[in-house]
Amino acid sequence: LLTSVMSLLQGLVKLGEPSQYQQFLPRVIDVLYSMVVDYKQTQTTKHYEYFGVPNPWLQIKLIGFLTHFPIPTDEFQREKWEAIVKKLLHEQKISTPDETSRTLTAKNAVLMEVFGLVVKMDTPIELKR
Repeated sequence: LLTSVMSLLQGLVKLGEPSQYQQFLPRVIDVLYSMVVDYKQTQTTKHYEYFGVPNPWLQIKLIGFLTHFPIPTDEFQREKWEAIVKKLLHEQKISTPDETSRTLTAKNAVLMEVFGLVVKMDTPIELKR
């Protein structure tokens, strides 16, 4: 359901004025933060994983939504935003011998979306390393 809602929001942002949808930014950051930084695999969350990657389709939608807005000015939201980007940039590059091509494909899809976000935002240099 959330993936569908994010598709709708992305379409609305592309068609209209992104500032009209700024109110959704904190919630999008919170959801992405919980999926990336605070994620803990449980029996409930396991069926949302694709070969060990937590719901990569939703991650891509959430990151795509973030590309339409500047980096948050609220200190708390900015810290969450930076933690998300850092974790995705550094963790997605790690590969293990037992990873399948599907795992790598899911990780790379999320990583490409993060690269687009970092480039578009002209992110501070600390995150680009």
